[in-house]
Amino acid sequence: MHINQTHNYPHPLHSVFNLFADSAFIEEKYTLLGARNIKIKKINLLDANLYVDSRREMPASEDIPAVIKKFMGEWNRVRQKEEWTQTTDGWYCQFSVDILGVPVRISGTMSLRSTATGCENSVFIDINTSIPFIGETLCRFVGQNAQRLAQQEFSIILSHLNESVVV
Repeated sequence: MHINQTHNYPHPLHSVFNLFADSAFIEEKYTLLGARNIKIKKINLLDANLYVDSRREMPASEDIPAVIKKFMGEWNRVRQKEEWTQTTDGWYCQFSVDILGVPVRISGTMSLRSTATGCENSVFIDINTSIPFIGETLCRFVGQNAQRLAQQEFSIILSHLNESVVV
């Protein structure tokens, strides 16, 4: 399953990027997304590169199809790794998300660029599995949740930026 989203922010690129490198904000964001036991294992911003390694437990959705319930717990341990590189027009990120015990591979990219009215983050997520038959159902379920969470993350970032603007 492939997911494409474009998140437009009426804020400067550096303001948005700084949130991706802020451990306190990352913890706040994950908490607002419903996570618990959040650990930022590593944040390393050096010159034109940022590396983020985080762990959290996320609650399973209530609408899990019966055929894939054996893969999903009530709470699922998640590890997310992001590698950001500065480009001539912004920042580019390759990321992976591992859900312990769930046989899917989640990877993707983000491209954060300035626009005339602020900046935009182009998000691409790829979800796949090698499990035959029920794999498609599993990928679709994980993909629908990833799509919803990416949209909620955008809303959280936008709200935070809007609240921090002094009028």
